[in-house]
Amino acid sequence: MKKLFTIGLMLLTCTFYGQEEAEDSKKFTLSGSIDAYYRANFTAPNDENAIAPGSSFANLPGFALGMANVVASYEGEKVGFVADLVFGPRGT
Repeated sequence: MKKLFTIGLMLLTCTFYGQEEAEDSKKFTLSGSIDAYYRANFTAPNDENAIAPGSSFANLPGFALGMANVVASYEGEKVGFVADLVFGPRGT
């Protein structure tokens, strides 16, 4: 009975492999992102003398840009490149 169960289990768990068609990958890609934030001090007025957690890039209240980046890449047969351009106070 154990042999029959083992053989049946082996037959049910076999895997089949087929040939997949090759996908045409894009040679040039362009992507990017934007990081924006809002800073407010809810316990005191929003002025320069208010006590708030300090940061190295965001000391004024309101909406601001933290970082924006654009990534361009090209993949050829023998050569390729990646260019990552960053702008903003968090991008340094």
